[in-house]
Order: sequence, then C-alpha cells, then structure tokens
Amino acid sequence: MAPVSSDPTTAIKLNDIGALAALVRANPSMFMLRTILNAYWSLGTEHPSKADAYNTVLRDLKLYPDMPRFPAPEFENTLGTAPTDTFVRTFVPEFFDRVTSGLWEARQDMDTEVDPDNPFLIASMLSASAMKTEACFSSDQVWYIRDGLRMKGSDPKFFTPEEYEAGAVAGLIQVLSAGKRILEREMIEEGDLRQSLEDIGEVIKCSTGEKVLQAARELARNNFKESWSSRDIWALLDEE
Repeated sequence: MAPVSSDPTTAIKLNDIGALAALVRANPSMFMLRTILNAYWSLGTEHPSKADAYNTVLRDLKLYPDMPRFPAPEFENTLGTAPTDTFVRTFVPEFFDRVTSGLWEARQDMDTEVDPDNPFLIASMLSASAMKTEACFSSDQVWYIRDGLRMKGSDPKFFTPEEYEAGAVAGLIQVLSAGKRILEREMIEEGDLRQSLEDIGEVIKCSTGEKVLQAARELARNNFKESWSSRDIWALLDEE
C-alpha cells in the first residue's frame, strides 16, 4: 500500500509512521532527517497541546525496523565510499540537537509572560514530552528543570529575577509531563524535587502559574505515579 502522506509535515500530523519511514527509505540522507525534525518542531510550536502525539510518532520512527544505514555526516558530501551508521545511531543525536537548540533559542530571547504563546514554555512542553515518550531524553533537557525550579546544584544565574516566574512554570510543565520518567531514571533525587516544589512558590505571582504549581504539588502528593498529557497541561495555560 502506498503511504497516505508524501511530506513530513502531513505524515507527522496524521501519525503516519509508515509514510515517514518510506520518506527516509527513499532518501536516506541528513537532509531528509533534518527536514522531518524541523517539521516536527514547527508543528509542535504551533500546536504544543499535541506534543505527545508528535513525539510518539518520532519515537516510533526511531525504532522502526529495517531502516537503511546512513552515511556518516562528516563524510556525506565526499566522493567515494563513506562510512555508514545505523539509522537509530544517526537519528538520536540529530533529535537531541533539534530539541536542545529549540530550548536554547527560546531561552536567549526570554519571554517573561506566563501564557500559551510563550516560546520558552512551548519549547519546554516539547522537550518534556520527548522525555516522557522516550523519543529524546538527555541530562541537558533535565537541567532546564533543575534551573527553572532553582534546585540544589542548579545555576542561580541561569535566569534573571525578571525571568524567575516563567522559568519556574517551564520547569513545572516538565515535571507534570516527564517527572515520573525522570525519577524512574534517577536523573533527579525525589526528595530534592519535592522540596523545590514547595520552595518555588515564592516566585509564582500569576494565577496561571499558581494553577500549574498546584497541579505539580498534587502530582508529588500522589508520589509521581502519573504523567500528565500535553493536552491537559496546555489546557492549564489556556484557561482564562
């Protein structure tokens, strides 16, 4: 059967894993891989409530069977026979670069408003969902939680005082989404996380931030047994 969708954006929108795999098989190149990842990030920033669906389809692509080998990036444009690597070993670092560069770019021009249009909150939602679904998981992503919640050992100057609240809400969003997975991987000490959820309340000033904070505290009271969906998290920010 022919793939339903013939471009990465449509394939991701439709969760069409077969179409994405077909695109990669037809053109096993870094260009195609980055085109897919850029389409993912563009869709996610436009529709952050759908972050879980978009990350899930890319996780499934990462694990898809019988994918072609890729030329090593540093040799891709050379003549002759280039060394190759497996699809998954090529995909993982590229996904990491897309997610962490998106976080860093949003951080550089930090929006201090706590609302659903804040690029840093959107990037944090995408990163957290990537960790929860295990599409992309790294210590670099976890450090944004540590710094946002001003946890023990975090960089106290990562955010300016004007940015404390938005940085904290970004961290809370990530706890709601990926806290369970992060604790399972022992990337953060549970006691430190619980304490930070109590202490960070002093920087939360707006009603939206307070709702996100209370949701994270309730999650802690339930021993982080559940993970919030991206749709439910984003509904907290969208509520009037």
